[in-house]
Amino acid sequence: VVLMNSTIIPVFRSTVVLVLMLANLSVAQSQVAQATRWFSGTLSLQTYMKYPVYLTIVTTKDSLAGWMDIPSQNIGGIPLAGINLTGKEFSFHTQLSIGVWSKCSATSTTDGQYTGTLMQSGIPLTASFTATQSNTSPTEKNFGTRTDTLVIEHDLRFSPDEQSVIAGTLTVPKSSAARVPLVIMISGSGQQDRDETILGFKPFAILARELAKAGVASFRYDDRCTGASRGDMFSFTTKDLAADARFALMQLKQRTDIDSARMFILGHSEGGIIAGMLASEMNTPTSKPIAGIILMASSAVRGDSVILQQITGGMRRDGKSKREIDSVAQRQTETYTAVRTGKGMEDIEKDIRNAAIKQFALLPPIQRAMMKDTVEGLQSLTQSKLYQLKMPWFKFFIDYNPAYDLRSLRIPVLAMFGNKDVQVDVVQNGSVLRQMKEEKSGERDITIVNIPNANHLFQEAQSGETSEYGMLKKEFAPKVIDTVTSWLKQKASLP
Repeated sequence: VVLMNSTIIPVFRSTVVLVLMLANLSVAQSQVAQATRWFSGTLSLQTYMKYPVYLTIVTTKDSLAGWMDIPSQNIGGIPLAGINLTGKEFSFHTQLSIGVWSKCSATSTTDGQYTGTLMQSGIPLTASFTATQSNTSPTEKNFGTRTDTLVIEHDLRFSPDEQSVIAGTLTVPKSSAARVPLVIMISGSGQQDRDETILGFKPFAILARELAKAGVASFRYDDRCTGASRGDMFSFTTKDLAADARFALMQLKQRTDIDSARMFILGHSEGGIIAGMLASEMNTPTSKPIAGIILMASSAVRGDSVILQQITGGMRRDGKSKREIDSVAQRQTETYTAVRTGKGMEDIEKDIRNAAIKQFALLPPIQRAMMKDTVEGLQSLTQSKLYQLKMPWFKFFIDYNPAYDLRSLRIPVLAMFGNKDVQVDVVQNGSVLRQMKEEKSGERDITIVNIPNANHLFQEAQSGETSEYGMLKKEFAPKVIDTVTSWLKQKASLP
């Protein structure tokens, strides 16, 4: 079974960052608090990895509830369960990787200071927490209004319901006195901050500034349980993420500085799927609240085909034989069937565990030594991967075909691909859009642009492989910004 982001130690990615994913925020924010305590501290592995953490503990009539922020990982609102907080002890459970609960137990050495261990898949992380007088987490700070010579930025928050917050940044041209067009930016899959920060590259922040210079406002926001945003990350699907974007759009539509007749959506990767979904749902023959969409490295085929192409394409680039590729493709297809029907998951679990054992054997000795309980670690990894497969998001993704939405659109569409993208194949997906354009050449306004030497993030790349993302310049490849701004200025009737 081939799974995305499959590393033997689920706490760490190959780029040595802490993986903290998919928390269900159904805790203290929605409760009426009688007392609140805050802590700041660190989670560290030996002496060379240290991550600042911030905890909020709320005392209600019946129990303690709380959540944890890890700003360096752009993660906020991870719920805590089983909290025990006394003058001498501080313990709780939390979900640091998908489907796997970790245990933290600490004791007090001095008043308000606790030191102990958080066990994650057999790996001990040193935990240290100190009580503070207020919430010092950067994810909770309101950045207010920021301005320079070219743009003004406002920190905005919308609440679709009591447990949800959509927090983001509205960037507007400083010199404009009239209502301006707006672009809502939607990030790709996984928990992304408002800048869509990936290994130091901040594509949405760069685009926001360039759009403002071109006379276009933009709104970018933190994904659920990321940064300052909150929301359910347990039972969601892409449709729920689309509902977040729709709510933000409807709120921004009411602003007096935004031209509600010129509102566009820009989606990267899965964000592009959401852009097409929203445009198809909201636009009618007589009303078009969405004036156009920009698809950046977005798929136009069903999700199972996208993942299969990622897998088989990678194997071909690695020089694997046709027999090996066909075997893996067949097993992946069987995995899809098991996910859809719920039958055969026992075999899938065996495959995952066998793959984990092989990965463990390839680890450097120092990493193997860190795992105090190898059996527990392998079991945690297996359960984590099974949990991913059983998530509503995954089942929805493999079955959803964005082409149906895109075919229904009669608004301008800009589709951009990087010709070195190994995650969303330009041939597989670009060909579908070209066919759509030819089918209704007089009715569909579809512009397709291939950016030379660009990867999935639209950086100028050598190979396009994900392993080189962090080594590339933190900037867009040539023609990316000009393509977006020129298209928008034309469709929004800007000079």
